[in-house]
Amino acid sequence: IVVSDDAEARPVRKARVTCGGAGLQGQTTITDDKGRFSFSGLAAGRYTVTAAKAAWITAAYGAKRPLRPGSAIPLAAGEAADIVLRLPRGSVITGTLTDHNGQAAAGVIVRAYRYIIADGERRLAPVSAALTDDRGSYRIYGLAPGDYVVGATGRTGRANLQGSELRLTTEMDV
Repeated sequence: IVVSDDAEARPVRKARVTCGGAGLQGQTTITDDKGRFSFSGLAAGRYTVTAAKAAWITAAYGAKRPLRPGSAIPLAAGEAADIVLRLPRGSVITGTLTDHNGQAAAGVIVRAYRYIIADGERRLAPVSAALTDDRGSYRIYGLAPGDYVVGATGRTGRANLQGSELRLTTEMDV
């Protein structure tokens, strides 16, 4: 079953659950209204199970913290395992983007970045993005707790914003 990671856990319906391992390419199923899911006909082996849903943080069974690898579930031939996978709610960054005249910057891609270590170096990596609406507002959701850098990179289908002055106001709930 997939449940929320709240103090009072509730079933999470329509979460995408993936099972992989033991030669399995990764079967996927969707939870029902009670958060239940199942994978049948699995051969003996070790399996990993992850759950994902928009606006929530993807979680792996047995992971100590969000975005960490989980624990493999060992299964013998014909054995069944009942597991509970806790899915944390994601945080939100929202704000408004305006140009140098204070006018709404509509149709601009706004990205949230996090620092990662890649090849021994600390680098910014994109996590998620949103497009500003006609009021210049954006909302990036489903974020894990942590520090983010937010940037705007250009308009879609319009002139490039390189060299233009933009003002980005942001409210965070991370």
